[in-house]
Amino acid sequence: MENILIVCADKILRQDIISVLSKELGFLYADVDEILDYAILNNSSIALIDANNKLNELERSSITKALGFKNCVLGVSTELFVSNDNFEMFKMPKVFVTLSKAHLIARSKWDTNKLEQELLMFDKIDAIIRQNCNIIIDKGVKSEEEVSIDIVKGLDMGANDYITKPFG
Repeated sequence: MENILIVCADKILRQDIISVLSKELGFLYADVDEILDYAILNNSSIALIDANNKLNELERSSITKALGFKNCVLGVSTELFVSNDNFEMFKMPKVFVTLSKAHLIARSKWDTNKLEQELLMFDKIDAIIRQNCNIIIDKGVKSEEEVSIDIVKGLDMGANDYITKPFG
């Protein structure tokens, strides 16, 4: 089976889901955002003058590195997924685990400015991701295990546009 991509705004939830799903499938897992964070922290050539271009280059390089993994569940933030149309690089089943605005606020570990930005762009980002993912799972009140089961069902069905509704 090829790699699987999990797109989710909440970092902790995303990492929990990729961990549970990878165990279920017998895959490895990696978070693309962490690969990017490592690349940024270990790069001394970022100058303020050209920081945007360098960040874009590091994003592409980190994604390319992650795409080289085999039998892996990859996780990516909604922000990195839509940035510079990075979603075009991921040629694998893409699963969007949707969250409500209230969920993002309640579980947010972001600083206030980043959370405010994310909420302002929520509907636009949500629409872009929905258009570019094969499977859409509404987290609702489901546990990570229940989300993982829904993902496997969607994959088993070979589903395009497999969508679940939240419990309750």
